[in-house]
Amino acid sequence: VDWFETPSALQNRVVDLERQVPQLQGQLDLLLRLQPYAPRPVAPPLAVAQPPPADPAPALPRSAE
Repeated sequence: VDWFETPSALQNRVVDLERQVPQLQGQLDLLLRLQPYAPRPVAPPLAVAQPPPADPAPALPRSAE
């Protein structure tokens, strides 16, 4: 990570992140307020049929040595 190299770059990154916090909190609040109005699926997704498991390979007889 390039901004981790110098203290001033790290401080600038912290300031940028602190500036973004209120915006992200506002977006989260909006999403939470809109959640009751979100469309819900009519039915759960259909299960996908799985093929039966393959038979394990037969063991090869070992030669007596």
